[in-house]
Amino acid sequence: LVKALKVVIDQGFSIYVVLTGKLENSKIASKYVKENNLKRYIIETGDVSEEELYSLHKYAAATVVTSLFEGGLPWPALEGLFMDTPVIVPQIPVVVERLQSVGFNLHNCGLRLFEPLDYNKLASEIIYSLRNRESIVTKQKPIKEVLLSYTWDDVAKQYYEIIANKVLKS
Repeated sequence: LVKALKVVIDQGFSIYVVLTGKLENSKIASKYVKENNLKRYIIETGDVSEEELYSLHKYAAATVVTSLFEGGLPWPALEGLFMDTPVIVPQIPVVVERLQSVGFNLHNCGLRLFEPLDYNKLASEIIYSLRNRESIVTKQKPIKEVLLSYTWDDVAKQYYEIIANKVLKS
């Protein structure tokens, strides 16, 4: 993310990255930021309330997720979708799997995807999002509706079906 930030800034954009974590928790990122004089473009909030977190998403130019592994679609992506913010996610197996599980693919999901560790591609997705915010949000609406309509009742029904099928087979 910090390498992509540098590319975006070097291309003349004035942006800030807001981190709810601490940069110092990553020695590699901290070193890169210091060596490239990027600290002034990074806002570290530390822990925030749920209300503050959703406000950050709402007013962000984009929600950028850089996770290399997750247990499903990363929570920040869902939070960004909920708040109608362009979502940029890595094209990692669990993201692809989650998209497919709800009837979408990399081309029709509306999310902006990038190859993990390709900071130039991430930078281009950030720039695209800065220039095309409203059209991205519009393209994300179908997946937003599907993903955010999933309820705890749906989860309970799926668990019930799995357990019932195992019991019936034994």
